[in-house]
Amino acid sequence: MMECGTTRLAVDMGEDVAVFTLGDIHEGNANVDYTALNAAVKTIKDEKRQKAVILTGDLIEAITPDDKRWCPTAVYQDYALRDLKNLPFIQSNNVCKILEPIKNDVVAILIGNHEEVYIKKHFGDVYAHIADKFPHAIKLGGSGFYRFVLEIKGCDPFSFDFSLKHGTAGGGRMMGYQINKARETFEFEIADFCIMGHLHKLEAKRVRYREMDHVGQNIVERKMWYGVSGTFKRTYVTGNADWYEQRGREEADIGMLGATFSVTRPHHSRRGPRPYLKNTNLERMYFD
Repeated sequence: MMECGTTRLAVDMGEDVAVFTLGDIHEGNANVDYTALNAAVKTIKDEKRQKAVILTGDLIEAITPDDKRWCPTAVYQDYALRDLKNLPFIQSNNVCKILEPIKNDVVAILIGNHEEVYIKKHFGDVYAHIADKFPHAIKLGGSGFYRFVLEIKGCDPFSFDFSLKHGTAGGGRMMGYQINKARETFEFEIADFCIMGHLHKLEAKRVRYREMDHVGQNIVERKMWYGVSGTFKRTYVTGNADWYEQRGREEADIGMLGATFSVTRPHHSRRGPRPYLKNTNLERMYFD
């Protein structure tokens, strides 16, 4: 079942709104880059524009000794042996402490495959445990929509939609696999931004679709962004074993995506009457 949510924002004409998609932190893994993660959190906290954060899943590693992916040398050194009895919940508490400075900006949280596998095996709802720490966030599950409605004085409201999934698969090795996987994943969704995580790469691509307007007199464009959010778990770190590296995957991208959108009045248009323009952008934000 897909979930959805909405936020309404009062803005001025031309004012940008920033939305950051942050995920695949994998708290508890030995290769988490805390310097990069803290820099990303600070970037969001210091953002002066109206903003929101969407957490895209796999916030914690949630791999326990009964999991085939388990490797003792992949556990972050600050964890003790006694933590094993409650490891994913301790990881959840720790990642929420890191995200504490931006907790009021988080509007939606996806569940990742790492949290989901743990819940199915152990019946411990770490996803709900994390979500409870973010007072303004809704749980979208593994897939959902989120709408931002911009209320501009003197105009009808304008909406900007995000279609969101944590994502699946990731075995492709050819260049361009990740963005093509995103387009395949969102084949049956229509939104201004279609964003997934899981693949540990940063990708952003705008695609233009054409259709007739509602009166059948002009051809109009609909612009959709496809994106893959990054990760904060490094790969190929000397001395640390990891299941990801054992499969010979490409180096991970450390970072997140930053989406911006606004509404402006065009000065002129050669494509028929367009009293307002919806402006969108999706930026790859690297922190390494």
